[in-house]
Amino acid sequence: MAVAAGFLVVSGVMLLWSPSLCAGVPQGLADHSVVIPADGLAADARYDFWLQANQTFQIIDRTADFSAMVEPPTFSTEAYAYNNPNCDLGRKISYKQEFAFASPDHIFWRRDIERDELDGRKYTFTTPPDDGLEDRVVEFCLVVSGPGTHADGDDPNIVFRRRLQDQEFFTASEHTLTLVIHAGARPQLTGILSGAFGGVALSLLSNV
Repeated sequence: MAVAAGFLVVSGVMLLWSPSLCAGVPQGLADHSVVIPADGLAADARYDFWLQANQTFQIIDRTADFSAMVEPPTFSTEAYAYNNPNCDLGRKISYKQEFAFASPDHIFWRRDIERDELDGRKYTFTTPPDDGLEDRVVEFCLVVSGPGTHADGDDPNIVFRRRLQDQEFFTASEHTLTLVIHAGARPQLTGILSGAFGGVALSLLSNV
């Protein structure tokens, strides 16, 4: 449902399609990806991604010392629940339970360790194939925290070290990306998008 470097963002009541490359915006070879750039995040943001069978979503951390944090810390096996239109950070869902038809051998998240120094640290989520999907859409949330864009003489890496040392001392120089994943078979995704956004969504899907 997406072309490499393109993405669907749901913001308020607007559905946007953008192939642009900038801080915190998807890019790369995965079907969808989000980048935490070396100079930090300029602002908080939310992105919604729509993944079909076998599609991939990637988090790329290019900060110094790979200081971005993905939450929940157990994101390789579970994520925060999604209660339309918001994320429920007090409740978690298990990928294996939500994708109950997926093969027991399916690996939801992988980390590309070998290319860390070249491309940044990459975490890649893969949706199960068609025969591993039910007739519904699985929706979940992740929160990625990264240093704020360098400003007022503050080194974002110092701020992060400060945060790890004393949570109460940490204040402002951090931003978060809220990532909402909607994963399922194309007919189910089409139904959700067309119901919410009508002709605009159908037009976008027809170009994928």
